[in-house]
Amino acid sequence: MGKEKILKVIKKGARNKVILGVILGIISAFMTLVLIAAAEDDGGVWVGVVIFAALLVGCIVLTVFGVKELKDPMRASAIKKNPELLHMADELYANKTFEDDFIVLSDRIIANSKNPLEMAYTDEIFLIYVYTHKTNGITDQKQLKLENARGTIGVNIMLKKDNEVDALVQRVCENCKHARVGYTPEGLDYLKQMRELWKRDQASKHTTVNGQII
Repeated sequence: MGKEKILKVIKKGARNKVILGVILGIISAFMTLVLIAAAEDDGGVWVGVVIFAALLVGCIVLTVFGVKELKDPMRASAIKKNPELLHMADELYANKTFEDDFIVLSDRIIANSKNPLEMAYTDEIFLIYVYTHKTNGITDQKQLKLENARGTIGVNIMLKKDNEVDALVQRVCENCKHARVGYTPEGLDYLKQMRELWKRDQASKHTTVNGQII
């Protein structure tokens, strides 16, 4: 069940990449041709030609990656970043203990409810804090960041009340024994230290003697 859910999300994202790449590619190609024609009368237009041509190349690359992920979801960046993702998903959804609009939990795994590609072992969550982004003084993004050994889980808490966020933080802390709360110098140092320890632990699992894994 979990594996199928993850593959479905990956394929949906791949289709979106293809659609976006094709649409923007057509627009970019059209604008490039229009500006090339106009450049005969106005040499300054060549700047626009370069910009739209570069955008066209980007759209082609986006489309190619989307097609590759549609054909083989194992090529997706989420799986390359976390090769255990499909196995973790099967375990999570087979042993689910809690789920709401924010997170999904099992005894060993936590995931973003809205984006299950963001998943981690509960004992690999090291730092929790609220991240707010503003544009022209207006908040346009607010997330609860769960910094873990493999990356970051960003849970959308936009427009959520303080008591809802506090309850979420408490639930995460209750299930993630190594987590600390707060974006502070001490918290960041702890995150760095724990990630380094995790990397060393992972490396030790692949240490070999005479070609044999020990």
